[in-house]
Amino acid sequence: METSSFQILASIGYILTGHSDMQDVLHTRVMPIADCYTDHRLVRSKVLLTFKPPPKRKGPQTKKLHVHRLSLPWMKADFQAKLEERLTDVSEECPDDQWNHMKSVLQEVTAETVGYSTRKHQDWFNESDTSCYL
Repeated sequence: METSSFQILASIGYILTGHSDMQDVLHTRVMPIADCYTDHRLVRSKVLLTFKPPPKRKGPQTKKLHVHRLSLPWMKADFQAKLEERLTDVSEECPDDQWNHMKSVLQEVTAETVGYSTRKHQDWFNESDTSCYL
């Protein structure tokens, strides 16, 4: 039986992967097939698949109110007075409109009375310290 060069096939199986993912390919084999006169072979591989969780989407930063200031008696009295003054004229009849009015009044009066907190980070270096600036 005479064999020609096209009948002797080298079975080289490739799996395309990135350089950083090469350690995830566990086992690779080239499977024989029934048709002996084809250039194609089935490449079987076991791959370790790990999925990253989707990134968390950060919403807009909400401003924080100094609610703890309402524990001061004079601040509490000022807040109550402003709230009573603005809530006396409720002309809306629809419950949705009443709720929206109440919500906006509460937000405005609280912001005026107690104010928003500002984040203050302590500096790593003291500007008046001359040893930091050589």
